Order: sequence, then structure tokens, then C-alpha cells
Amino acid sequence: ESKVGLSFFPLVVGYLPTPAMTFDVVRAWAEIEAVPSPGPAPELPGFPTLTSIVASSQARKVGRTRRLRQGIGAAVAIVGGVSAVAGQSVGGLSSLWDLALVIVGSSIWSKASPPERMAVVRQKVLTRERWRQLEKRWRTEAGDTQFARKRAEIENAHLTYLDLPARHQRERQRLEAHRQEGQLNRYLRGYPISAATIKGVGPGREATLASYGVETANDVTYSTITAVPGFGPQLAQQVVDWRRRLERGFIFSPTKEIDPSDLDLLDRELDRERERVEGTLRGGAAELRRLREEATQRKQILEPLIDEARRALAQAEADFAAI
Repeated sequence: ESKVGLSFFPLVVGYLPTPAMTFDVVRAWAEIEAVPSPGPAPELPGFPTLTSIVASSQARKVGRTRRLRQGIGAAVAIVGGVSAVAGQSVGGLSSLWDLALVIVGSSIWSKASPPERMAVVRQKVLTRERWRQLEKRWRTEAGDTQFARKRAEIENAHLTYLDLPARHQRERQRLEAHRQEGQLNRYLRGYPISAATIKGVGPGREATLASYGVETANDVTYSTITAVPGFGPQLAQQVVDWRRRLERGFIFSPTKEIDPSDLDLLDRELDRERERVEGTLRGGAAELRRLREEATQRKQILEPLIDEARRALAQAEADFAAI
């Protein structure tokens, strides 16, 4: 390693790395740590800071019309109400006219808002929703959210990579501790269902079991069999009883080493995991640089949209206050 300047994967007894394992994890991690975060998105100024925004002439006109109608309606209703209470009808007419004045005045009041007012209200709702959506995009895209998520993923890959030798030892110890179970599993795998004689299970049902991944005695459990269509409790019990009869013929060999095929399987699984995390670490620095640049670009794209939306919302709020 000192001659070629590469950090090879640590060797563990029983685990031989492939010749292509020439990944320098220390160098890769140093490059990753050298990429600075874009930082959180800057706080956005709210629309109240735009003190120069005043209500539009149209909004002020709508407000004046509404207040005028409300004033007329209130005056008519008050005149009718006071007249009725005093017992002196307007113009000496029947007290029914007083009641009519109250009703008419109330009607004018309730219908004081011109149709244009609803347009102002809708504009406020729309501009506020637009502002809310852009605020959300700003926090997500102009900050470090995606960068931090990718950095956490890379850190997890780094820890996984460093833990692989210890993980191999743990898995080997697990195989050692479960040698009897492993021997039993291998023994049962040697008895395919297709070669068995089980009452009620012919070629058709054997094919059905195989389609559900139940091919040998080692695959048989009561819950597994009852989950297969066509296998009720009684038939499932027949299959389970067949497995149990086979188990009674198993003899554990305490001096027998871990099966080489189990160790080969373990090595292959760890090699696949190593390749996966190596890929993440190899491209980690470049991916973080890309996300940092994208955050800067998105910030530049969103800034004018944010400013436009902020002004539109300030205008909508001012118009709404005027009506």
C-alpha cells in the first residue's frame, strides 16, 4: 500500500477482498469534507416592509361605494326604527312603513358591497397562496436542505464502509453460534417437495408451492403454507408433518466447520455492500459540489420571483384594507 499510495480494505480472517479493491477512503472523505455547505436560505423580508405600497384607485373607489351604501342603509333603518319606537310614523303613515324602512335599510346595508369587492378578495387569496408556495420553495431550494440530506447519506455510507471488517466478524460469529441451525437448514434443503410423497400434494400443488418460493423442506412453515392458495389448515399440517419427520432424522455434527458456501455467501454480500458504499463515496464530493452550485443558481432564479410576489401581496393587502 505504501508503494502505490492506496488504502486497501482492511483484511479480516475469512474475508479476502477482490483485486479491484483499490479505493482510498481517507482521500475520498477528505474531498467530501472540503465541500462547504451552502448554508440555510436567508430569511425573507415580509411584505409589511413595503411601506410605499398604497391601495389602488379602483380599490379606494370600491371602498367608498361600499361605505356610502352602508351609510344610506344604516340611516334608513335607523329612521324607521326610531319612528317605530317613538310611535310617530314617517309622514303620518302606518307603522308598517316604519317596519318597511327598517327592512329596506337592512337590505341596503347587507348588499352594500359592490361586485368588484369580491375580485379584490380573490386577488388577496391568490397572491397569499403564491407567496406561501414561493416561501416554501425558497427554504427548500435556496438553502442547504438537499445538500444536508445528501451529506447525511454520504456520512452513513462512510460509517458503513469503515464498519465492514467488524461486520464480517460479527456475521462469522453469528454463523459459528448458529452452526446447528445452519446444518439443519442445509439438511432440509436437500429434500425437495417435488421428490416427496405427501398426501394431497401432487404435481399441480407442488408447482403452486414452488411459485410461492416453497421448494424444499427448509422453506416449509405452517404460516407459509397456509398463505398459498389451495392449502387449508389440514393440508398445510400434512406438509409441516412431513418436514418434522425429516427433522427427526437430522444429526448435528459439533466438530464440523461452518459450511464454505455460507462463508462464500457472506463474502459476496459484503462485496456488494462495499461496492455500493464505495460508489457513494467516490462520487460524494462531486455530488455535493453540484448541489451547492444548484442552491446558488436556484437562489438567483427565485429572488426576482420572490420580490414580485412580495410586492403583489403587499398591494393585495393594501387593496383589501381599503375596501
